[in-house]
Amino acid sequence: GTGTVPGRGAPPAGWRALRESLPAEVAAVCSKGKFIWWELRCRSGSELTFWSTLGMTGAWSLERGAHSRVAFELISRGAPVRRSVLYYNDQRNFGTLSVCLDRSELAAKLATLGLPWLGGDGGG
Repeated sequence: GTGTVPGRGAPPAGWRALRESLPAEVAAVCSKGKFIWWELRCRSGSELTFWSTLGMTGAWSLERGAHSRVAFELISRGAPVRRSVLYYNDQRNFGTLSVCLDRSELAAKLATLGLPWLGGDGGG
């Protein structure tokens, strides 16, 4: 399962659609600059992307912190099965989380971003 960690703020945009699609397989995790997205394959066969910007103090961690806002339970494929929890921590709540159901919206978002300052094409 997945759930939110108590904290202020409304659930991320598209949160209900994401929850209804679970369990889902993480097909890829990509970034372009400080924009991070997960490509998910849902049990229904549909695909969606989960977007994250870190803001000033946001970070993903395997450790729960005082400012954990969202938690995802991850289960490995294959043997041995391993379980872990990935937390989104954001002390100041400047980061953003959203779910995108339309692949063309992701392409449009990526087109608005400049070149990654570390080089590369920003595709992963």
